[in-house]
Amino acid sequence: EKDRKTGGVLKDQDLVTDKQRFRVGPGRRDLFSTQIKKDAEFLSSLRIMDYSLLVGIHCRDRREQDAKEYAEELQQRVGELSNVTGARDKAAAAEQGSAENG
Repeated sequence: EKDRKTGGVLKDQDLVTDKQRFRVGPGRRDLFSTQIKKDAEFLSSLRIMDYSLLVGIHCRDRREQDAKEYAEELQQRVGELSNVTGARDKAAAAEQGSAENG
């Protein structure tokens, strides 16, 4: 239950319990099924009965949001850097002016 709330790693049975499916499209579905069958046959030939599948989820909407947030953060940092540079330049000019007057 804790993993569900925190977005942690779940088990294959959770997919069945939650009635979840992977949507990969018809062309990739066939490739995916074929590869799983080949893997299972290979592991069976080695007398290995346990099979784990690691699945990564790619969220396109999140990628766009991440890019927007990154651009905003980058713009903010550039602004901060400009402020620091501007303050440094003013301090240097003031120091040079006082050296010329002093």
